[in-house]
Amino acid sequence: MLTPVNPTSLDRTSPPCRTDTGRPHDPALPEGVRIRVLRAVYGDPRAVAELHSRLTPRQFAGVDPLPTEPACLAPELLARLRREIRALPADTRLLLLLAAADQYPVATHAFLRAVAAGRLDTRCLDAAETAGIAQGTAGGVVFRDAWTRIAAYETGSAADRRDVHRLLARVLRAEGETPRRSWHRGAGALGPSVRLTAELRTAAHRARAAGEHTLARALVERAATLTRDPHEHARLLNRAAADAWQSGDGDRARRLASATDSDALHGVFALRSGNAAEAFDALLMAVVRRGWGSVAGLRMDRPGQRPCRGRLGQRLSRGLLGQRLDRGRLGRRPRWE
Repeated sequence: MLTPVNPTSLDRTSPPCRTDTGRPHDPALPEGVRIRVLRAVYGDPRAVAELHSRLTPRQFAGVDPLPTEPACLAPELLARLRREIRALPADTRLLLLLAAADQYPVATHAFLRAVAAGRLDTRCLDAAETAGIAQGTAGGVVFRDAWTRIAAYETGSAADRRDVHRLLARVLRAEGETPRRSWHRGAGALGPSVRLTAELRTAAHRARAAGEHTLARALVERAATLTRDPHEHARLLNRAAADAWQSGDGDRARRLASATDSDALHGVFALRSGNAAEAFDALLMAVVRRGWGSVAGLRMDRPGQRPCRGRLGQRLSRGLLGQRLDRGRLGRRPRWE
């Protein structure tokens, strides 16, 4: 059963309340955007209400991608939950951080082994159970909800997060756990590392081959943060965007693609999202940057200017908007009729 997104309509006698987005306070979200909002906030009605009020007009219309980071989705909810976590004893917070790192953003199922390896006392979880924040079970820790788990992770210091990731990496030794061990090794890294970047790329390839595109995306995205090479950084973000799309996370895929100069990839994602005009602009720019502008009848008077379309450029436009572009050959010369 889907969580309702749209609140009750305002009374007819009340003037329409405005928000900083310039829209009425209670408009109905388009169905596609409503589903994306629910997915982005894990179906939590509190986060739904907060994100609903923060959408820009273009996001509301489904044109621009939604935020993907928790601090941008529901910052007020996250701040309240973090205050609740900080009220717990330090040992309890450490166990919750370990449990959250084992589950978010990649589930690795190594909490109990990490507790044993670190000789931690699980009785510290009693305070979290009393507060109704989390509960210890035979399989590990069950958080009250997804946002409480995120808050438990975000509340930890950067040093503590690195420590728990290293502990989890140490206990993940089974053959099938290699990609997840690499994830924790990368998350526990202090700074850029050529060796870890290569390891994360290899792990992502294994995860991708196993159909785990969400894990592959996380691995490649982390690898991008650990490389000093700007060209490698862009290439890894493009690969992460493709993995995000394959995992069904179109909003993250489009945001990752927009962080690079890959107009072709950005255009493909826009086209698949139903935004033909934006797709045309991005793909047309990709054509010009690859040096095909003279073939398509395009010209730019100065660097950075949008291309001017001649007759062949207009034919390319009609072909793209009709979706006759050969998507399988986007990396080579485009075909038009």
